[in-house]
Amino acid sequence: MTAAQAAQERQQWLVEQIKQDIRDNRLTTPQENNAMQKLALLSDPAEQQRYRRKIAHRYVQLAERELDRNNYIQASSYAIKAEEIADNADGLKQVRQRIQSYREQAAAVPIPAQIPPPKSVESLADKDVLETLYLDQSEVAERKFELRYRIDLVIEKTVKRNALLEMSSQNEQDARWLGSVLRSRIRLSHPHFDLVLFSTINTDQEPRFRLYERTP
Repeated sequence: MTAAQAAQERQQWLVEQIKQDIRDNRLTTPQENNAMQKLALLSDPAEQQRYRRKIAHRYVQLAERELDRNNYIQASSYAIKAEEIADNADGLKQVRQRIQSYREQAAAVPIPAQIPPPKSVESLADKDVLETLYLDQSEVAERKFELRYRIDLVIEKTVKRNALLEMSSQNEQDARWLGSVLRSRIRLSHPHFDLVLFSTINTDQEPRFRLYERTP
C-alpha cells in the first residue's frame, strides 16, 4: 500500500468514526473520543464543513427532544452548542423560535408567592445535607455566563430531590447576583416549584450551593 492509499484509508476510517460518534451522541464529549475532535483530523475542508453541520444538526435534534419534554434549560444548552458549531445548522432557527416562545410563556407566569427572600440558615441546623456543589469564586466575581449552566444543575438537583437550598457567597454583591440568576432560571424551568432558599456570607469559603432534606 502506498503512502497516499494509506492516507486515504485513514480518512475513510475517520469519517466512519465520526458517523458513529454522531449516532451515539459523542459530539463534543468525552474529551479524547468525540466527533469534533476527529473532525479536526480530516484533510478535506469540504468534508470538515459537511460533518460540522451534521454535528450541529444533531445538537438541534437533541434540543427538539428536550423541548418536547418541556425541558427548556437543557434545550437551550443544546441550541447554544449547535450555534457554536454552525450558526446556520438545519432546524436551528425553528428551535430558537420554540425556545423564545417557551421563554415568553414562562415569563408571563407570575413569580409564585412561595419564593420568598432568602432565609437565615439557623433553621437548617437539624436538617440532613444531601449534596454540596461548589462554584469558582473568580467566575462568580467576573459574572461568567457559563456559571448559569452550573446553576441549572443546582436547580435540577434541587427540584428532583425537593430539597431546601442554602446559598453561600463571599460578599453581598455576589449573593444578590447569584440569587437573581437562580430565581430567573428556576422561574423559566420550574415556575411552580416551592423554592426555599437560605443565604449566608462567608469570606473565607468558596461559593457553594448546599442541598438539605426537606422534612414535614
